[in-house]
Amino acid sequence: MKKTLLFSLAILLFNGNFIKPVSNFIDKNIDINANVIANNKELFKYSPLVSRDPLKLEYINENINLYVEYESIDNALENFHSKHIDILNKIKNDFVLGTFNEDNSYLYFDAFLNLLDNSNKYISYEVEDEFRTFFDILDGTLKNKKIATMVQEINEEMKTTSTMSMNSASNAKHTFATDKKTIVGNESISRLADLSLLIPTHNTLFETFNELISEEITPLAEIEAHSGMVSTFGLAGTALNKAVDYATKHAESRNGKYHSFSADCTNFTSQILEAAGVKQVVSASEHSGWWHKLVSDSWELRHTHSVSWVRADTFARYMGIGKKAYNIRQLGDMVVRGDFIAVDYTGNGSWDHVAFVTAVDSYYATYSDDLGNSYYYKDFRVAQHTTDYLRYVSHKNNNWEKFPSGRVVALVRR
Repeated sequence: MKKTLLFSLAILLFNGNFIKPVSNFIDKNIDINANVIANNKELFKYSPLVSRDPLKLEYINENINLYVEYESIDNALENFHSKHIDILNKIKNDFVLGTFNEDNSYLYFDAFLNLLDNSNKYISYEVEDEFRTFFDILDGTLKNKKIATMVQEINEEMKTTSTMSMNSASNAKHTFATDKKTIVGNESISRLADLSLLIPTHNTLFETFNELISEEITPLAEIEAHSGMVSTFGLAGTALNKAVDYATKHAESRNGKYHSFSADCTNFTSQILEAAGVKQVVSASEHSGWWHKLVSDSWELRHTHSVSWVRADTFARYMGIGKKAYNIRQLGDMVVRGDFIAVDYTGNGSWDHVAFVTAVDSYYATYSDDLGNSYYYKDFRVAQHTTDYLRYVSHKNNNWEKFPSGRVVALVRR
């Protein structure tokens, strides 16, 4: 499967029809990052948001957009700590963490998600949204560092594995046409696939790889005839019912057969897929495929997982991003029973949360935002973990109705 995938990826990379002009690419980056900054002005109280210059992949003459960042990460952390000192001190004491800083910020956010699941009354949905958006931008800064390292390494690898000039896409295309075996066998092609799972989704490179990577997940061998709509992954009939039954049973009662995380949303959706009969794509590397294993570790069995099994952003990218919604009415009109949905809290091109739709109602609910605008939408029921529940969107104890400026929800693989 991997050899076939790499061959297809190479064709896309070096086919002129898929290499977009860099000038258009940069304009797109400016527009999208400008929108992220404009739509998240409330975060400026911590530090101004900025868009960094794209990085250049020399071999295919392609620019890589970066995530929007805080202008000063130190100021952002200090100001955020000052505003939310009570919650952060509770986290520090309850989870025995060091002083809140860049290096342990991900531990604080993970602990915050644990608080959400165990103390809903302690944290309001407004504070939850503020934490999620703040850490979404902060995570972009950390990802940008990884992206910069990967781009530098790929550029160096390409220089050492090629005997010709790599200054243009046409040269790359020519190289592929004359020596397919060398290019397909080049580890850098696989590295480009890895890079596409990390960069913002408004990159051309991500768009090129998205469909091909998701093809590793094979559809169910047998799908029963279904008179209604077919949901994500082609789930229908018995397979769809198995997925819904599992999600309904374990939304508020976690399955002890699997490892449980504080941020458990993606682990749960992966379990739902497996319960439906979707086969794992097993790999020796946690950065490849979609899988979980039990391995013997001294005197006990230990759970291991691929990154795509447990992280929302990687799961959504690996499975494939489909239709997108920018308000609750659009989302209500889009979803069907059996859909997996992914949320990008700031619109920065990184998916932060995933959940599963167990039912769609004919009832139309009403939601009024802070500006007094009212929206009618088709109600649907969500099963999710992290904050574990099985509830209709219209239920007062969730915030699916809310779409602050910039928020995006996408269907996964449909």
